[in-house]
Amino acid sequence: VAKGGSLVRFYAGIVTSNEGVELHFDGTREEHLLLSLDLILVAFTGKTALNIHLHGLTNHPTDNSVDTIQNQLIPYLKTHYQLDNELAMKIVKRGYLPLGGGHVHIVIPAIRKLNRVNLEEKGYIKRVRGTCAGSKISTSILNQVKDKVKSRMLEYLPDVWIYTDYFKGEKASLSSGYSLSLIA
Repeated sequence: VAKGGSLVRFYAGIVTSNEGVELHFDGTREEHLLLSLDLILVAFTGKTALNIHLHGLTNHPTDNSVDTIQNQLIPYLKTHYQLDNELAMKIVKRGYLPLGGGHVHIVIPAIRKLNRVNLEEKGYIKRVRGTCAGSKISTSILNQVKDKVKSRMLEYLPDVWIYTDYFKGEKASLSSGYSLSLIA
């Protein structure tokens, strides 16, 4: 990652993470979501911690949302690598299509040894958790989406909880929009 945060290059060899310097990256909507997930996985192999601010789109129809990364990947990595206080991701501002304007802050520590990950545990779905987020729209729209999805899910499972996350004012996106992320 360039010192100014405007360029990301992957070279074979050592990941330096710029000695823990705080970086800012302004990406296009396609680069932002792909970069955040790839960056987390690559930065673990760095020599030092990576502290980066990503600006752009936080939700795209073809990619995982930042809610999925924050509520599923980050907790899994924290427990798997015992990184309770070191690994952090914060959604400062949401960004929706077409203008974006989102801001995500990620702190990724360096890990000396990567353990094998087994994602083949089989079992029944016991609970569903989710986030219904929106910006520059009526809160009643968010509540309607949340209530309809929750009532549909309660037909199959008894334990369903969906959190509403509404951004307004300075923390609002440049474009209006809403998103729903469910984790089983």
